[in-house]
Amino acid sequence: MTGFLLTLLRLSLLGSVLGVVLMGVLRLLGGRISRAAGYYLWLLVLLRLCVPVWVELPVPADPYSTSVMSVVMTNPAEEQAGGTTVLFPPTNQGGHSPDSVGGPEVPSEGGETAVPAPVVDWGAVLTSSTLWFTAWALGFALSLGWYSWSYLRFAELVRRGSHAPGPMALDVLKELDPKGKTALAVSPGVPGPMALGLRRPTVFLPEGVEDRGRLEDILRHELTHLRRHDLLYKWFSAVVASIHWFNPLMPLFRRELARRCELACDEGAVGKLGPEERRRYGETLLSLAAAPPKGLVVTTLCEEKEHLKERLVNLVNLKRQGPAALALALCAALLLGSCSLIGGAAIETQAPEASASAEPQAPNPAPTVDPDALLTDAALYDLGGGLALAIPIDIVEDTMVLFDGDLGDGSEPVFPSVYHRSSYEASMEELDSPMGFLFTLFRYDQAEYEQNYLAVNGGAGQTIFAQGGGWYYGMAEPTDVQYYTTGGDLSANDPNYQRWEYIRSRLADIQADFIARNGLTPYDGRADLESPFLWQGEHRYVECHDADYSLSLTLLLSQPATQGSGGIWCVEGTFENNYGGWSKVLPRGIEVPAGEYYADLQAQVDEGHRPGLLDPVQAAMDWFRGEYGDEALSGMKFTLLEGTPTGNLLGAIRQVADQDGALESIYYLDEAPSTRRGSIGFLERGRMADEISRYLYAVVWVESQAPGTIDGEVMRYRANAGDELLFLEEGGLLRITTGDTVLWYRPAYPYEESPYHRMFNLYMDLAAAEDPFTQEQLDAGMEALSAWFDREGWGEPLEGSLRYMPGYARYHAQLYLQDGRGQGSGLERADVLVLYAAFTADSPRGEGDYVFWLIPDGSGSWKVEDWGETIFAALAG
Repeated sequence: MTGFLLTLLRLSLLGSVLGVVLMGVLRLLGGRISRAAGYYLWLLVLLRLCVPVWVELPVPADPYSTSVMSVVMTNPAEEQAGGTTVLFPPTNQGGHSPDSVGGPEVPSEGGETAVPAPVVDWGAVLTSSTLWFTAWALGFALSLGWYSWSYLRFAELVRRGSHAPGPMALDVLKELDPKGKTALAVSPGVPGPMALGLRRPTVFLPEGVEDRGRLEDILRHELTHLRRHDLLYKWFSAVVASIHWFNPLMPLFRRELARRCELACDEGAVGKLGPEERRRYGETLLSLAAAPPKGLVVTTLCEEKEHLKERLVNLVNLKRQGPAALALALCAALLLGSCSLIGGAAIETQAPEASASAEPQAPNPAPTVDPDALLTDAALYDLGGGLALAIPIDIVEDTMVLFDGDLGDGSEPVFPSVYHRSSYEASMEELDSPMGFLFTLFRYDQAEYEQNYLAVNGGAGQTIFAQGGGWYYGMAEPTDVQYYTTGGDLSANDPNYQRWEYIRSRLADIQADFIARNGLTPYDGRADLESPFLWQGEHRYVECHDADYSLSLTLLLSQPATQGSGGIWCVEGTFENNYGGWSKVLPRGIEVPAGEYYADLQAQVDEGHRPGLLDPVQAAMDWFRGEYGDEALSGMKFTLLEGTPTGNLLGAIRQVADQDGALESIYYLDEAPSTRRGSIGFLERGRMADEISRYLYAVVWVESQAPGTIDGEVMRYRANAGDELLFLEEGGLLRITTGDTVLWYRPAYPYEESPYHRMFNLYMDLAAAEDPFTQEQLDAGMEALSAWFDREGWGEPLEGSLRYMPGYARYHAQLYLQDGRGQGSGLERADVLVLYAAFTADSPRGEGDYVFWLIPDGSGSWKVEDWGETIFAALAG
């Protein structure tokens, strides 16, 4: 986080300097360069503010400055004959304490645990990178959220009262936008003409604009904005302004950018007009002058009243820019672009020489479980407690193994922190703060494992990979980027960074060696996190929500001790209904395993205490009271749901979706697939499982019975090995088939979007993502098909029905190439454009829905090769 914040401040400072310089340069140049050049030069400032790429200017270092020296330790283990070199930092450099990761407390000589008095280090609190990162993230979210909310609210108000324009306005729009890419509407809610929307832009006119000349001026202006993608430019500036919300110059920069945007648009709109038309354009500006709501990402004819005079003067003095102006603009861009890449000064230093040597003691490793997992060439470190750590010999010189504090008498293990040496040294020299952290090991007893791993859903950067002797062993890795180089530069193509990535790739080998060398058993903590239940036996769902459903939870309850009518109930999981996602729940602040805690609680209930825990709803309310307080409880409603809970079903779904296979849209008839609508093949391993999990993240499941028959629309993910996920449109049912096991599930709630429709949307999104056609190709295809309708006497299709649907087009293109006329033609998927259109009974063709196959005509356009009614897909042949 520290590196991110420093980079952010650096970008903000460099961008501010560049922005101020640009304002001065543009003022000096005046009208000697085009308004468009002045507008687009601001893109350099925005890029400087958000792209962490720069060039350091080398500055010689002071030869008499002090440097930190490393201690070189040779022959780290007796069996490693040959003198392997291991690098350690000096003890006064500080380090990462192994105690911070967890592990059992070490008793003092008196037999009691020594607990130091808590001391609040306010200096550390106020300089905490976490605090400042949280403050920045909150400001970023509020700023961008305000922009987005304001835009969406205003757009809704504008669209709510809008209506179709008159015939004259539509005629003018057709003249200026013959391809019809822009919609037009009239809204009483707009202070002046403006354009809204990125995907399907719409120009909104105020009421009362009836003069044809005024309409031409307005639409020429707004269409110029849209052709230049000014809305996208403004959204980009809004995101950059939100990233740098703390920078007081950002409002000034955005106002200047908006002013330049309007000047450039005026220049483009009237560049080919005569004096009379320019005069009329200026009169239109005067007649419609109005200020839009502040902060909206829209384009308007009159952005700021105070800039109106400047715009009118520019209209009068507008002249065509010659080659000299172009050359001047290019020079300005080159100069500013070069300045934007300068990121500071880098001090040239020489690596210090090692000054001392020593030998670590050879460890006494425990019996090996898996000899094949042992690193044959490694540096060994005795951690105490009969444990040893091995670092592969090929990365030893790149690492620092840092033990923090006293190693003790060796009866208890002390786990070191391992750093990337060059990152550590560079960050200590420049930031006086260590970076380059690679990992540390830790271990938990049962209670610590539950509290520090399961109860926090795995925690941040923790991996539990082994078990032995009543301990769970884990590796803690950083959750932020720890690689650091002089100046803070980061490039994926940098050989040093690639070396860093290689070092990190060896962590799995270090884990495997640690298991084998110390006689441990492999253990995957993720399996516990992804398991449906913490406790076996009976389970219930209790739904709770407040009056407006702003807080809505599904609570998973189980009986952790006695089963049946006399057993207590506990909340073992929560599901956030508004956002999705299961979280494990365990009793907090206890020092014994949860099983012992619940056994003691069961004994208390058996003696007549806390009888409410025998009822799942009362137990849910008791948990909620402890979690949210009595006041929150008073406004909540609790309901016991029907059905047998499944808990977190995503683990079972991922087990199938993580295999090679395909997602298909099919139709079942009489228990069998009758028509395949299309298929999305397996992407790269893991991605399909991630996508399916993401689309089903907000679904709570219960067990279900199989339906009488399977008929109708179905989405299926079928693995090549035979395992299958079947999502039925009817009832939202899910069938999971793994091997010979077939299980049925249904949603616990009547969701507006069923699991079937979620999977269908995923299918359509994946099809659109891999679609081979550009918008220009689609437009050309639709024009060719419309011309074909005229030639063949089909008439006009139903308005809005001529369209391209990527998911269905993918299937019909495959059908044409594999079974239709395209079979053996040598055509590829990108050569077959499939369009759809519907006709009414009044049309010459008659009522029907049709599919059309178009292929290249050899002249850069398309021709209709085949067609058929969509309900008879076989007509492709």
